[in-house]
Amino acid sequence: MTEIKTKRYLPCPNCGQHDFLVDHVIDDYVRELGPWSCRVCHHDVRFTAGNGRIENVTSKPSPYTRMLSLLRFRDLYVVVDFYSRGHDQGDDWYDYKFHSHQCPTNIMGSALEVYDPAEGRDPHGIFRFVAALPDTEENRKKLDGAGSLQQLFLLFDTDGQEAPTRWPENERGLLPGLAKAQDEYTKMKAAKA
Repeated sequence: MTEIKTKRYLPCPNCGQHDFLVDHVIDDYVRELGPWSCRVCHHDVRFTAGNGRIENVTSKPSPYTRMLSLLRFRDLYVVVDFYSRGHDQGDDWYDYKFHSHQCPTNIMGSALEVYDPAEGRDPHGIFRFVAALPDTEENRKKLDGAGSLQQLFLLFDTDGQEAPTRWPENERGLLPGLAKAQDEYTKMKAAKA
């Protein structure tokens, strides 16, 4: 017999069109959570979770303004959604949210677009492959324990350098023709003298 596993979600009590994943908060520890913002109707949802249950669910229009935020990682630019700014927050509202509070994993989960100064929108080849290892429970535990770049490199048995590519280096290791298309885009967007 095949076993079926499911994840538990709390549908937005206002619109019912967005589902909040709650598997990670329904445990033995009862606590109040929220506000969690609905991505569809922009209502804030608060609730009590624990002991396998969700209770005291409330919803009201969010007092915050939804924002699209442009972030930079070295020369890579990423647009993310699902972040809000409070009307009472100062001009540095983003400082806590992005520079200290949000995990990069959560930020990347909200990515809408990626831009590169040289290649423009959605630049293929910007992420360069370094190494891989089997996705096993043991390796995931090791990954969780890798607290430094050195430990990460040891786990992946690499020095951190890009893996060899069969695509021509003179075309930046991209599929043939892609580098040429990116170069044409760069010329088109370059300032005219």
